[in-house]
Amino acid sequence: MAHHRYRTAVAGGGILYDGQSRTEAYRQFDLFVAQSKDERSATAAQGVAVFMGYDIVREYVPKGHWHIGLSRRRPRPPPSEPFGDGEAD
Repeated sequence: MAHHRYRTAVAGGGILYDGQSRTEAYRQFDLFVAQSKDERSATAAQGVAVFMGYDIVREYVPKGHWHIGLSRRRPRPPPSEPFGDGEAD
């Protein structure tokens, strides 16, 4: 059975969890989201994401804020390559 590596990361570079427990990664995510929604918190209005390997599996971006800089989607090809490698977006 393959073990996955999970990382819960905060916008701006902080790491809340890094290990093999999905349950703990999600628990840290949920706790941070609750704190981020509290205006009195030092972490108010910060985004957070859970990675499984290099893929984002959960993400929270506060309302009214831009994406935290992490995306599941591939970047669009430059105009000189209008169709990229032929894969659909």
